[in-house]
Amino acid sequence: MKRLVLLGLAGIIILSGCVSTETNDAVDENEETEAGQEDDVIVEEPEDEEDTPVNEPEPAEEEGDGENEPPETDSNPEEDIVSDEEQETLHVPEGAEPYLYENDEFGFSLEFPAAWRGLISIQQSDDAPDAVRSFIINYTPDNQFSHFFFSIDVLPGEYGEEYLEDTPWVYIASSEEYIFSYNIASEPSDDLLEPENEDKLIQLQTMINEELPHVIETFEVK
Repeated sequence: MKRLVLLGLAGIIILSGCVSTETNDAVDENEETEAGQEDDVIVEEPEDEEDTPVNEPEPAEEEGDGENEPPETDSNPEEDIVSDEEQETLHVPEGAEPYLYENDEFGFSLEFPAAWRGLISIQQSDDAPDAVRSFIINYTPDNQFSHFFFSIDVLPGEYGEEYLEDTPWVYIASSEEYIFSYNIASEPSDDLLEPENEDKLIQLQTMINEELPHVIETFEVK
């Protein structure tokens, strides 16, 4: 009887050991499985910023490259402009009779001798200080060069004749609106001082000193 009890106890102990062993083995297998799963997990690391392509903005087109831009030209607009003075230059033609110059805008006339034909030109200008208009008579022999001869200057009538005192202007006549005066060249140009132009210098001096006073006398106000 005691032997049977002992044998029964021994069997229980053996069975308990087996259960314990199986339980331990199961626990070990579970731990190994979890560890394996952890090893299988891939941790994704962030990509390096330097390797990440950046969409840079495209450079803007430079202004002036459009197809609608006007084509370039070699002409200078200023060279194409003709001044009023150049348009109103009058070359007195050659002829056998005196040349009568008349101006309706300011109402006067002036007669040039026949000997001056082909030697002078008349040019209008608004550049003279205080003058409404200047009529510049240039000495232009054979159109080789142009030298200031004298000018007829038109001033406002309210200035009065006494306004011309201590000025290079010499009084000629007056109208209801204007005062007329003239101004003579003071010094010869460098062209006239050249030895080959000595005859022209003498001719101009004769025109100024001997002939111009008679021309001024022909001035009339209409």
